[in-house]
Amino acid sequence: MLKVEKISVAYDGKDIIKELSFSIKAGEIVGVIGPNGAGKSTLVRAISRILQPQKGCIKYYDQDVYKTPAKLIAKSISVVPQATALDFDYRVYNLVLMGRIPHLGLFEPEKCSDLEIVEQAMKMTGVWELRNRFFNELSGGERQQVIVAKALAAQPSFLVLDEPTSHLDIKHQIEILDLVKSLNRQDQLTALIVLHDINLAAAYCQRLLVLKDGQLFFDGLPKDFITLENLDNVYGVQVKEILNSAGQPWIVYR
Repeated sequence: MLKVEKISVAYDGKDIIKELSFSIKAGEIVGVIGPNGAGKSTLVRAISRILQPQKGCIKYYDQDVYKTPAKLIAKSISVVPQATALDFDYRVYNLVLMGRIPHLGLFEPEKCSDLEIVEQAMKMTGVWELRNRFFNELSGGERQQVIVAKALAAQPSFLVLDEPTSHLDIKHQIEILDLVKSLNRQDQLTALIVLHDINLAAAYCQRLLVLKDGQLFFDGLPKDFITLENLDNVYGVQVKEILNSAGQPWIVYR
């Protein structure tokens, strides 16, 4: 579904991502982890056409995302950024409704089916009760849930989430990740999720991409990455122990 081929991305002449390559199959949930500054958010910006790589290319079903019309890509790929700031305040319902724009023609009004999809997305993410509130009045966690709802309203086949749990309490972290997992099982939604919490990444992602210094350190199963040696090598941290439950690793920090 997605193929990243030897991309290099730089800010102000400084290389952030260097010769990075990987691919994602349809139906996978892939986690991206690594220390601060490893290039995780830069990778999301590159995939979402915000920051074009200086070298290499990113292909979605063999089509270069930077040579494909933006509206066409937006019908299939939805992105949940790490933080969202709005200069003009919108009511929550109207903001989520914008998720349907890629599926509408120029000046075409929303149909009843579009409104039903928006309501469903808002109820799935727990923000239906907030529909008449203004976005900028919401807490950081509520805003994040609204942006996830907007992304799902587009009915994407590929969902990219950049630290979607960073502003959420434990309950809502689990709810959002459970929702992604449920959509993956029911609708074969493919997801690329940037996470800081390694335990959450191991619990919800079928595969991990581990970035270090802008390069791919590891690509494989969570249980194969989570070892004392790898955690020390990538994060420079020693853990107390690593537990296993039903084959799933769980880190116990000191």
